[in-house]
Amino acid sequence: MARRALLASAAALVTGCGFRPLYAPGAPADILQGRIALGLPEGRFGFLLRERLETRLGPATAPEFALSVATTLESDDTAIQTDSGISRINLVARARFAVTRLDDPALLIGGQVRSFTAYNTTASPFAADVAAQEAERRVAISLADQIVLRLAASAAGWAAL
Repeated sequence: MARRALLASAAALVTGCGFRPLYAPGAPADILQGRIALGLPEGRFGFLLRERLETRLGPATAPEFALSVATTLESDDTAIQTDSGISRINLVARARFAVTRLDDPALLIGGQVRSFTAYNTTASPFAADVAAQEAERRVAISLADQIVLRLAASAAGWAAL
């Protein structure tokens, strides 16, 4: 009984301060579902980014907005062994994004997000390629999630337009 009272009072405090769940039905993130056409870079990294964005935002069934994204992907050798072999690589990805209405090129929101990860190389070229591809997938997911969070946080102001 005391637990219910505590939860009820916590809920009253949270709603009283203006808190609104970002991903609840009817909330900004939910409002964006199927309303954003994706314009993303080509290639494997662009595909991975698109795949995650479509998972989070839904396919553009009734697009009203356009999301454009430009990415950079850089790798840096960080662990060099005594025999000059590279055993660890950092992967840094950046994405600049912009959202406009399809019928109006005025910028609604734009920004840049960044993510990084690292992976180990091995003596096996196949295993090193798999590790590199997995690292690329992880940073693409991270970038997409950051973009969606920024869109959802600002969508209350422009999704109702």
